Amino acid sequence: MNKRLVDDLRGVFEDNVSAYWVPWRTAFYNFQDYIDELSKDKKISDRELMVEINRCSNLLLRKKIDPKGISTSFCNWKNEDS
Repeated sequence: MNKRLVDDLRGVFEDNVSAYWVPWRTAFYNFQDYIDELSKDKKISDRELMVEINRCSNLLLRKKIDPKGISTSFCNWKNEDS
């Protein structure tokens, strides 16, 4: 597993899941790429992987239900976390 690749894939997923103009399916494919690469890391426990899958799945669900709503809330969260 390449840590930089995983970080890049996570960033792409988070950017696309939070952008209302990016189609849901594109964000879903980004999710698949990210989780696939993350799962190759033998140092990550099943629990950590499950938590990340759950977090990302919830973001995808929110994007599907309200694409513009997730954009606003995710940007606010990301700004607070920086």
